[in-house]
Amino acid sequence: SDTSDPYAEHRRVRPWTLRELLAGEVESIGSFLSAHPIDEYEQELRKFVPRRIRELQPDNGTTVAGLIVDVRTIKTQRGVMAVVRLDDKSGQMESTVYAETYSNHRELLVKGNIVLIEGRIQQDDFSGGLTIRARSIRSLEEARQGRVRELRLHVRSDGLDEGTRGLIRQALSSARGGECPVILAYVQPKGRAHIRLGENWCVQPSDGLLEALRGTVGAEGVELIYEH
Repeated sequence: SDTSDPYAEHRRVRPWTLRELLAGEVESIGSFLSAHPIDEYEQELRKFVPRRIRELQPDNGTTVAGLIVDVRTIKTQRGVMAVVRLDDKSGQMESTVYAETYSNHRELLVKGNIVLIEGRIQQDDFSGGLTIRARSIRSLEEARQGRVRELRLHVRSDGLDEGTRGLIRQALSSARGGECPVILAYVQPKGRAHIRLGENWCVQPSDGLLEALRGTVGAEGVELIYEH
């Protein structure tokens, strides 16, 4: 009889990342089931944007952070403008992005991106909710690179086999050339040891790098240390 494993090929397939899983849920059923995409970045976002959408009030100069869930473009005499809907799990808010701002940041205004929008928050008489008139727009990666001090990886010495070391090395190699130092924090039975990698291992702390490292050492093993 045939004793081969019919699922052998599938067992070698890389598991979906949380972002891929959530994107598949939205595409198939129109909503998030497993989690909200912003959950993974919630603690980090609060370093840049203290208040969630549900906590906001009209203000002349405030920054709002959220996941872009909808983008509508409108042609005007001054060029193309956009209305962007943000969702941070606590609520949703629309942002009006006029032509010049849209032209400068249009590559960021894509569904699925997490952005930080600075501008004027005011009451929207049409919807009854709040809206923000965008003055500047940044990605989370841009905000992060301006303030991050180091990337710290917490790994157990007894769990750092050759395969895990190879995956860490591969992930870091793909992001080398940045200004963020990398610290390996070894957890041993007798204590902890911190090893700072050389300058040639400084990285760009992109979402892709963080996602790859979390998939290798676990979400709790990846820590960004910020300037005060």
